Amino acid sequence: MMNSASAERTKPAALSVPAELTNVVVRPACFSHVVQKTTEHFQPTEQQLVTIDRLRWLAMRACLRGHEDLERACFLLVGSKSESFERFGLLFFGALRRHSRHGLAFHRPGAKSLGPDEVWVLRLLEQAHDTAMLSRMVAWHVEKPAQRWFRFLAAGLARLA
Repeated sequence: MMNSASAERTKPAALSVPAELTNVVVRPACFSHVVQKTTEHFQPTEQQLVTIDRLRWLAMRACLRGHEDLERACFLLVGSKSESFERFGLLFFGALRRHSRHGLAFHRPGAKSLGPDEVWVLRLLEQAHDTAMLSRMVAWHVEKPAQRWFRFLAAGLARLA
């Protein structure tokens, strides 16, 4: 007969991850009321859904990377001859975890619904050509010292998307 301690060890591990460790939502249903309010007037196109899925993968991969110095990494991107969506995206999401004004959440890749932070990133990429709007949108989510670099990263992501 199995005691309760060994029964506990044989249970499969939960899929949820503490919010302070990641910004990828494994089970997005827990805040569906917020998602509905944010996305009820936003109907993404097929191209936007493809873009957000690419961004979700980058957000997940950025969780696995170590912390980088944002300013130094941006200078390296500026000096690099080869630009890639992946390099900009990994730096963007990695730095966003550290410099956001509040915790951000992204659904797992392939999820049907969009979260409020995913809608914000899509709108940020769409408004990257308008410097004033880009500045306001970045200021809404990002701490003051890092805003300049996030405007640069958002413009690079929009250009390469």
